[in-house]
Amino acid sequence: MVNGLPSIVQPDQLCEGCLVGKQHRHSFPKESISRAKAPLELIHTDVCGPIDLTSLGKNKYFLLFIDDYSRKTWVYFLKQKSEVFSTFKRFKALVEQQNGYQIKAMRSDRGGEFISKEFKAFCEENGIRRPLTIPYSPQQNRVVERKNRSIVNMTRSMLKSKNLPKEFWAEAVDCTESDKFNLHMETESAIDELEKLRQPLSTAVADETQLALEHHTLTQNPPTPETLEK
Repeated sequence: MVNGLPSIVQPDQLCEGCLVGKQHRHSFPKESISRAKAPLELIHTDVCGPIDLTSLGKNKYFLLFIDDYSRKTWVYFLKQKSEVFSTFKRFKALVEQQNGYQIKAMRSDRGGEFISKEFKAFCEENGIRRPLTIPYSPQQNRVVERKNRSIVNMTRSMLKSKNLPKEFWAEAVDCTESDKFNLHMETESAIDELEKLRQPLSTAVADETQLALEHHTLTQNPPTPETLEK
């Protein structure tokens, strides 16, 4: 001890303010505790965008719906976020008519496009539960968040490898999901259910994409008089 210093009595108590200020959030589990046991029992959804450049169809967003049971993914393109509700109603009518199951729950974040009054009223009327994520916790919606990231990475790779302009991003996104199936299934019944939910790329979209690609090819490599004579 140094001579001349006053003795300090250490209080025998915990500082509540210090405990609150130093506490941290526990890490999120790497895997979900529960998993849907039937198709459409739980749907994950999220909106990605706005994309810097509008697509050839003047869209700036894409909307994903993922079935928790089979991991089958549906993608829709939007010009505005306000189109989410009408798109969900079309998606609901499509999948329920195809396989006979009904959507029981849909997990999303708390974005305004998902928590509007008309959206809530529609879900209540149809008995659809809405487990919403906690603010600033995208980990709770990790299934669709990871899918968003995978699709964006695949889209960038395809556009770069084929030297296409960025305006083709919607066509590239559609290609990542149109005929691709997630075969990481644990049972054969899951694959059977996935086949029922399969939706091939529509002929209209395919024709529009082909015309756009031909236009891009002609722009990059205009025909010469010699080729026109042939």
